Formats: sequence, structure tokens, C-alpha cells
Amino acid sequence: MSFHQQIGELINRYCIQYKLRPDIVGGLIMQESSAMPLATRFEPGFKRKYLDGKRLGYFIPDSTRVPLEYEVLQRATSFGLCQIMGEVARQYGIRSTWLTIIYEPSVNIELCCRILSRNLGDMRDEAAYRKALLRYNGGGDPEYPDKIFKRIERGEHKRFFEGE
Repeated sequence: MSFHQQIGELINRYCIQYKLRPDIVGGLIMQESSAMPLATRFEPGFKRKYLDGKRLGYFIPDSTRVPLEYEVLQRATSFGLCQIMGEVARQYGIRSTWLTIIYEPSVNIELCCRILSRNLGDMRDEAAYRKALLRYNGGGDPEYPDKIFKRIERGEHKRFFEGE
């Protein structure tokens, strides 16, 4: 089984669990990381706005193992296939000492689906998905949902369901 097919199985598993559309999760993965599981992006603007000079919430690892400065950097970084921010991962209960656990495709996709499902609430129509995707992206790019749907229209998500 190819890597993309393995990712497709994870997408299907978690989309069933969270009652989501697999094509949207596949499109999101293509938009966020081009299907690269080790994709990483440090977000200095996020760090300045949400973390610098503020007390960290949620789980904080033992500072003898992870210096606080490093934890702040991890929280201001997006990880993996779905480019999940470290701070969001902490908000959603990731208690691993190192946030690099989010690189693991099953952890990454499950967390993405949990976030999308929460953003959607009870609605599952296209308008609700557009709002949920905008929230997923932090609202900074009003065209983000259109980018996902264009990737779906081009069939980019199909690589996860039809093999390479």
C-alpha cells in the first residue's frame, strides 16, 4: 500500500468517526502541506500576538526536560500534514512533552478532524464547511475555504483514495 493510500485510510477512519467529508480533509492536507508529513512552519506573528509576554495555558511540560522558551517556539509552529499549530494542539489536549508527536499522521489527521468537527457544530452543508475551514485557518485568509474547494474541484484529494 502506498503512502498516499495509507493517508487515505486514516482520512476515511477519522472522517467516519467525526462525520466529515473526506474530500475536504484531503483538500485541506494538499493546501496545508502538499501531503508532506514533516512539513513545518514557524509563525513569528502568531508568537508575537498570542504567546510573547503571556502566561502559557493548558499543559506545560516539565521545564527540566523542555525549556519554557522551546515550548513557546513549539506552540508558535505548525506541524505535519494538516499544519496544526502547537498552541492549538495543547488546547485540544496534546500532553506529549514534545509537540513533534503531531508529525505522526494518525495524530495529525485525528486532531485535524476533531478541530474541524468542533468548528462545524451540527451543520454539515457547504456553507458550514466554509466557515469551519476559515476558523481552522485562523481567519487570516478569507479565501482559504475557496482554495480548499478549488483543490477538490481539480481532484487533488483523490491521490489519497485512488493510489499514486
